[in-house]
Amino acid sequence: MQTYTSTLTSASVERTFNVADYTDAVIRVSGIWNGNIEFYATNTGTTYTALAVQDLDSTAFTTGVTSEAGASPSVDTQTFRANVAGLTTLVVTSAGGFSGSADIVVTAVSNTNAR
Repeated sequence: MQTYTSTLTSASVERTFNVADYTDAVIRVSGIWNGNIEFYATNTGTTYTALAVQDLDSTAFTTGVTSEAGASPSVDTQTFRANVAGLTTLVVTSAGGFSGSADIVVTAVSNTNAR
């Protein structure tokens, strides 16, 4: 298990997290922000694609989403799960027009003997 933390505080900023050799990631986003936070991943290091994540705080947690809208002016905490098996990097980015602050905690875990 590996835990990473970071914060998004302006638009068009990306935070990268090493998920090589892990099978799953739990992404917790907490803060007050306007705009979208988006999820991407790569297995090549150069080509990033949108990553569908499961919203674990929703009643329909099996539905995948690729972005999360902010909840300003109140504090919002969302928890997501992503399958990252075979990927090397998970990216959480703030879209254009983002404002506020969102704390990101990514916990990468493996259900195999890789880690």
